[in-house]
Amino acid sequence: MEGDETGYLAHYGTLNMRWGIRRYQNKDGSLTPEGKRRYSRGEKTDLNDPDAVTSRAHSEVAADYRQRANQANAVKQASQAAANIQNRKEAKARSEDMRSIDLS
Repeated sequence: MEGDETGYLAHYGTLNMRWGIRRYQNKDGSLTPEGKRRYSRGEKTDLNDPDAVTSRAHSEVAADYRQRANQANAVKQASQAAANIQNRKEAKARSEDMRSIDLS
């Protein structure tokens, strides 16, 4: 950029960007079609109670962390199992080598 001596980059949003779009509830408090589907699946939350909404968000985040931790543990266990199998194979090969040396 010629003539720009400040070295400052500013971002004022994207053209036609909408701020604060409600996905589940209209401004009048009625549910959108997506909101009706969400809350009909048993995801009951009183939208006027911020503590209920916050605790629900925390529980969803905690569930996501638990799922990721379980996946990481599964990968770790699989890796350890593969290493154990490889170690057993190597130990068996060494013992067979030792037997063949003893017999000769």
